[in-house]
Amino acid sequence: MRLGYHRGAESVTFVLAAIVVATWIPGVALAEERMGLDLDTAVTLAIAHSRKAKMREDEADAAVYRRKQATGRFLPKLSLSARYSRVNHVEPGSLSLPDPASPGATNEVQLGEPVDNQYSVRLSVEQPIFTGFALWNGYRAARDTEALAHQRVRTEHSDVRAIVKETYFNLLKARDLRKVTEQLVQALEEHLKQMRLLYDAGRATELDVSRVQSRVASAQVSVVQIGGAEDSAHLALCTLIGLPSTTALQLVEVVDIGDPRPLPDAQQLVNEALASRAEVAIATHAADVAAARVEVEGSALWPQVSLRFGYNYDRPNQRYFPVRDRFDGSWDISAVLSWTAWDWGVSYYGMKAAQAEASAAARNVEETRDAVRLDVERQRQTYTTAVARATAARQALSNAERAYGSAKILFDAGRAESLDVLDAATELNRARSDLVQSLADARIAWGLVHKAAGRD
Repeated sequence: MRLGYHRGAESVTFVLAAIVVATWIPGVALAEERMGLDLDTAVTLAIAHSRKAKMREDEADAAVYRRKQATGRFLPKLSLSARYSRVNHVEPGSLSLPDPASPGATNEVQLGEPVDNQYSVRLSVEQPIFTGFALWNGYRAARDTEALAHQRVRTEHSDVRAIVKETYFNLLKARDLRKVTEQLVQALEEHLKQMRLLYDAGRATELDVSRVQSRVASAQVSVVQIGGAEDSAHLALCTLIGLPSTTALQLVEVVDIGDPRPLPDAQQLVNEALASRAEVAIATHAADVAAARVEVEGSALWPQVSLRFGYNYDRPNQRYFPVRDRFDGSWDISAVLSWTAWDWGVSYYGMKAAQAEASAAARNVEETRDAVRLDVERQRQTYTTAVARATAARQALSNAERAYGSAKILFDAGRAESLDVLDAATELNRARSDLVQSLADARIAWGLVHKAAGRD
């Protein structure tokens, strides 16, 4: 009975454990989402997630509103004001006039009515006629600032695109390196089995076996290290595109795309960059803004002319005599001339400071163009070097594969030592790793060439 009881309890326990496992495993599977990801999708997600890109877009929106604000300054300005006043009671004055019907008699004539509650409504329209070109140059500055802000948005998008490409291919590189190193571990473990059989047969020494074990352990350490680099690259890419770090990314792109892409000559790339790089456009627009601000500062030295029209609806209206406690309307039109004859050099020195800033901005344009030329040539050279390295790595891999195959054949025939096989396997792993790294570097360098040429 006890035996049957224990068997029944064990059966119940097993069933419960199976239920728990069955309900737990789907939860784990759901916790880790999977997503296929190509390079263009990664760039789109990263730009949409980038807070700095959104900040630049907000700045561009603000610049659009500033330009519209500058446009509005050309148009008439309409103002409306209203006022109510309670004043102390004062009797209006009177005038004594002779009475024509009674010689020697006078009549008292009251001049208006006492008004203790006063109301005033004024509508005015002012149109600037001449402002020393301040309005036009202010509009120019706002227009160039808007263009500058849009170029900054483009620059930020280009930077995000370059970072995503580099991170994407770094993750691809880490995964391929892990596969290469796992192949090395597998080859070394197979060789270790063979060496143990030879040791059991008395045809190998303990030193030979220990050497292989050491190489296996070293390769396993490399797998762990590369796995850490892969996890870091995975985390970086997930962070850039705004996905949880638990998302399993299935990268669509491959590192090896075959023959290298043709590269234009340096001068053609430089011409493209100078014509389309956002940095050059930003520097140019900044110089235009600085030049417009010189004119804005200088406009204070000119007289200002405006035309003003006003309509008053007051109770009482002071333009009507005698004063009556009633609403009356009146209008006025004025041409206003104002000029600051002396301000102790405030306007003049403001203009001189703006001129110095404009000169610095103009010099920055040339500095930026030189930096763009240097960047284009440097990135082109980096890509050329990466392609040459990949070509050499392919040849080295072919040689290493033949050497490893020959070493195994000779070892099986008893004509080579175990150390020869280990060295050949290590060289093969190094050649595979060099090829993966050079191909990934070439893909990254190609993206940087596009960025340097302003093709993004």
